[in-house]
Amino acid sequence: MSDADAKRCLLLGGYGYAGRLMAERTLAYIPGTVVIIAGRSGEKAAALAGSLDERFPGRATAARLDAGVPESLEGAPAFDVLVNLTQVLTLEYITTLMKFADSRGAAYLDIHGAHEDGIGEVARIVGPTKAPMLTSGGVLPGFAAPFIRLGATLIPRPTGVHVCCVGTLPPSQAWDVFDNILCKPNYRIFTAGGWRALTITSRGAVVRKDLGEGVVDTTAAYYEETESLPAELGLAECSVRAGGVPGAAFELRAWYLAFMVFGRRMRGSLIRWLERIMGIWWERHGEKAFVTIEAVGNDASGARCEANLHITEPQGVYALTCDCATAQLAQIVDETIRGDQPPVLAGCATDPSKALAMLREMGCIMTGGAGPDGRTAS
Repeated sequence: MSDADAKRCLLLGGYGYAGRLMAERTLAYIPGTVVIIAGRSGEKAAALAGSLDERFPGRATAARLDAGVPESLEGAPAFDVLVNLTQVLTLEYITTLMKFADSRGAAYLDIHGAHEDGIGEVARIVGPTKAPMLTSGGVLPGFAAPFIRLGATLIPRPTGVHVCCVGTLPPSQAWDVFDNILCKPNYRIFTAGGWRALTITSRGAVVRKDLGEGVVDTTAAYYEETESLPAELGLAECSVRAGGVPGAAFELRAWYLAFMVFGRRMRGSLIRWLERIMGIWWERHGEKAFVTIEAVGNDASGARCEANLHITEPQGVYALTCDCATAQLAQIVDETIRGDQPPVLAGCATDPSKALAMLREMGCIMTGGAGPDGRTAS
């Protein structure tokens, strides 16, 4: 493929940890692409681009751009896809980037997710576009839709599909998680077909937080877009959960015990001791993430059966996030995902079989059931 035919991917916020992972995966697994590392720091962008160019000659450049300054965006080099790797999720910010990409006839993909008002409000502001505009490209449940669709192919006549994503949190984030779960009762989880209070013993959740005046947090907004899937696939039951591995569960329970005994003033030596202990565990076991897809239903003869597919990303949850986003970027590049529509959730537009094949190519380990014939059903 000539330079003129190469698809140019502008990675905004591309010199951070997720940006580096995304750039490496794009260049290694999507042929015919060039990445432009962009952000507020031209020096950091140039440093990463130079490092990538040594491994992928002629396929990485840099640009200094600040998405918060419109004049800065206007100076961006030509690109075909804008990948938003920043963590700014305001409605104005997301829609500004989408409109900018559309003005260049380019596609848009972000890895973190839609605004808390939901993708419907984003679509209303941006309107129909010339190229695909995809949000929630790398986070669960943003990627839940293709996993649910995939689960429905594991057995001939599925009646239920359950998706669970499990990852680990660094010990430094433990207090915030614990504080949210225990001290803010306005958090809810979607499980067993309805919203329930989030507790310290909850196995995992699509979390909804009521922020007042009818506004909820972004995680709930993602799930709204997959609510139609059970009916579309003929499923009687369907769930999406996110949780922690046993070590993370132990960590939260340790916080709970310490909180009950010592109260909120325990943030001294005890917390540092717990973080040190959990830090040792994190170094040994923390760099993994898992997705389990479980399907229940009937085989061709009508007998009850079950099947499952277990996906492991040895490099951890950030790597899994970028794996999922790269799989969807690849489908934009090869035009599996087309434009001429309002912005949508990435997971709802993704071909699940192609996404799974790409996750495997990027190093994810697959075990369990696969395929529509139910041969692995038990």
